[in-house]
Amino acid sequence: MQKAIKIWFTLILMVIGNNLSQAQTIDTVCANGAERVYRVMPTPGSTYFWKIEGGRATTVQGLDSIGVQWAVSPGIYTIKVVERSKFGCLGDTVRAKVLVGRPVVTIDGKTDICKGQAVMLTANGARNYLWNTGATTQTIVADPHENTNYSVIGYTDICNPDTADFLVNVYDLPKADFSYSPKEPGVNEKVTFTYKGQNGKDWEWVIKNGTGFTKDNNKYVSEYTFTEGGDKEVTLVVKNKAGCIDSITYKFFIDDEAYIFVPTAFTPDGDNVNDFFKPVLTGVKTFELQIFNRWGERIKTLTGENDSWDATFRNERVQEGIYIYVLKAQGMNNRWYYLNGAIKVIY
Repeated sequence: MQKAIKIWFTLILMVIGNNLSQAQTIDTVCANGAERVYRVMPTPGSTYFWKIEGGRATTVQGLDSIGVQWAVSPGIYTIKVVERSKFGCLGDTVRAKVLVGRPVVTIDGKTDICKGQAVMLTANGARNYLWNTGATTQTIVADPHENTNYSVIGYTDICNPDTADFLVNVYDLPKADFSYSPKEPGVNEKVTFTYKGQNGKDWEWVIKNGTGFTKDNNKYVSEYTFTEGGDKEVTLVVKNKAGCIDSITYKFFIDDEAYIFVPTAFTPDGDNVNDFFKPVLTGVKTFELQIFNRWGERIKTLTGENDSWDATFRNERVQEGIYIYVLKAQGMNNRWYYLNGAIKVIY
């Protein structure tokens, strides 16, 4: 006749485990901890054969108890024991679970914050905690003003304490500012925006052109060409490594009126100073400038922004004196401009 036996542990311990009931788990121990002893209710004359998974038996077989030194590696291990009666009959194999663990304390929270911000740190992996701030709660709220290391000691009922460290980096707040050039931009003239602030890591340029918006991300310098005149605004949003944000907006006016300047004299004497005649044009789409001598003969026509006159006609230098120009230009605003006047050639 077979008889049921039951394994138990010599000490009363709190049972902890994942998806394990008390009926399955008879002990919870620390990895590589002290020796544990397990026993069954003895029957006179019976012999007991033990099998230890994940540990090493420290006492001899055959007894109603067994000493075990558990392994270093955490896990759920099984103890098996079979009873052989004095008549040589074998009973059923009895199994029991032992949870071998090691407390691993961790800290969760933000690693990067800005000056003036608070950070919440939460410890996990133990039953009780002691922070280097003196707090004994699982969660603390800190307000560091510089890079600060926080540590916590975690305590359990059965294992040695474990310690975790957590570094909180504190960053200066970003400052948003920028310059733009030229200071009085015109239509279809490229405008360059340059970041002039501090502590920025990411930049977002938001350019309002009429009723629409254009975004240009992660650039220290941004360029944009406004195709229409009127009031404009550009906003720079700056973010630092901790994710803190600052922004600034500048408003300015894009003049769509054409600017035309025609010099009244030049000195083509070869000294590299004012040797060429060239109009100055801004906000102009196309133009034509014709130059005539005193007899009405056309001696030069300028149509490109890089065109100029060196005071020659048919590869010969013209005489010193007065010449007439006639200019026709179409602005970016599609309006036409007409100018005429005199140019004086001086040697």
